Amino acid sequence: MKIIQGMGASSKVAIGKAMHLEKPKHLYQTEASVFPNQEMERFAKATLRAKSELADFISDLKAQSSLNYQIFAAHMEMIGDVLLQDKVEALILQGKSAEFAIENACDHFYRLLEKSEDEYLRQRKDDVLDVKDRLINALTSKKEAPSFKAEPFIAVAEMIYPSDIMRLIKYDVLGFVSKYGSVYSHTAILARSLEIPYICGLESDTDLIIDGDLLALDGKSGEVYLCPDDMTTTVFLDLAKKQIRKKSTDNTGKKLQAVTKSGIAISVMANANHVFDLDMILKQDADGIGLIRSEYLFSENEFYPTEEEQIIVYRQFLEKMDPLPTIIRTFDFSTDKPNQFINYEKEDNPALGYRGIRISLKEVSSFKIQLRALYRASTSGKLLIMFPMITNLAQVKLTKKIIEEVKTELDKEGFKYDPQVKIGLMIETPASALISDLLASEVDFFSIGTNDLIQYTLASDRQNARIAELYDDKHEAIKRLIQRTCQNAKIAGIKVALCGEMAENMDFLALFLECGIDQLSVSPAKVNEIKLSIVEHK
Repeated sequence: MKIIQGMGASSKVAIGKAMHLEKPKHLYQTEASVFPNQEMERFAKATLRAKSELADFISDLKAQSSLNYQIFAAHMEMIGDVLLQDKVEALILQGKSAEFAIENACDHFYRLLEKSEDEYLRQRKDDVLDVKDRLINALTSKKEAPSFKAEPFIAVAEMIYPSDIMRLIKYDVLGFVSKYGSVYSHTAILARSLEIPYICGLESDTDLIIDGDLLALDGKSGEVYLCPDDMTTTVFLDLAKKQIRKKSTDNTGKKLQAVTKSGIAISVMANANHVFDLDMILKQDADGIGLIRSEYLFSENEFYPTEEEQIIVYRQFLEKMDPLPTIIRTFDFSTDKPNQFINYEKEDNPALGYRGIRISLKEVSSFKIQLRALYRASTSGKLLIMFPMITNLAQVKLTKKIIEEVKTELDKEGFKYDPQVKIGLMIETPASALISDLLASEVDFFSIGTNDLIQYTLASDRQNARIAELYDDKHEAIKRLIQRTCQNAKIAGIKVALCGEMAENMDFLALFLECGIDQLSVSPAKVNEIKLSIVEHK
């Protein structure tokens, strides 16, 4: 038995025989063998064929009431993008083959996304490769589907794209393993939504895995057991059976309430970065959405999103989650996450610089656009608004003043909104935790952002491997700041949520209960698992 480490992108288990995906190889001439107008016609037909295939995926997902259809709607838009089309056509007019032109153009946009400093945009680069394969296959009329054996299998490949997921779920696929990929990719989102284990970013080459080898996947730890021994095989077979039984139980329609054996209840909410997360959130029986990082919703926009554009997106969440609460955090832009919306100057220490509410209170006109959109969307569900990177009382009071100005504007213009929208703030700096008694009297709730609170308190960059041991969530200072925040919140009569990696670590459950944390906000795939941990706690 050999254990290959990867990244768990969809936290389920599976055991079955491996099957490598044989993808068509693109062999073609660089120069066109026909006149440019004929090559243009080939490209036009391939575009139509590719769009037709995507339309089928979109139709299938819409029939399942799945918002994941938007992944392929984005692929459709990518194929029709003027910049891509123009680049392909320009190369064809230079005498290049359509295959070469497509590959060259797509690789160009792939490299642009790969260099992006925005993590979300970098993850979208793989979609460009998926689109490239689809267009070139459409040119040559090659079929992507390999020949499958009748028995269930685990798909293995260097890279697995969203399109691979869609065509393989029609067969008896148990899980996915890839050398490359990301837990934030659309492939991972689809796998999580379908509740199929997916492990990506293997530390070893997939050549180590031979077709027919028995594989056991632990989607939580990211471990791939190659040719597991009898004991490991028995354990995974048992886990897989329990998983099936649990899924059957989950579908009974009875909502699991997270209440300890001693009667203490904690709401378990889900984090969301995109509308694609909604399917998983609803399947996992979350008690609402505890954190929507609104900047990620528009990270692919070329310009600052308009009021109407924002309303459409916010309503998708609110309508789908109604009557459950949805907490949307206002834009938390920073200079280490550049975007097209704000003009930044390079900063030596962006984590301590121009970011979060600091930008919003400087760029008031833009801030008002988001607040107007949020309040106008508030009639579609139970909205709560949260503000990031608060460090002093003046910021809160100025924010509330701007909110009142927005409400006055909406009243004059005749727009309806929920006047009872609750507002809260992130406790993610030592300053905000230490003055939480003052802040608590100004807002309706707190959300303790543990990732930033730890790094700011301990002066340790959580992404710096050289000082990883200093980023310590068990440090006494962190415990004391959480306790102080909760005590002050309880005195003021407001609720306290907790998000970040600590929220998913049930080693801290006793601390959360002791402090009186009202709700946890975790990744969608973790909701039921954490609810069960709470139910089993004394």
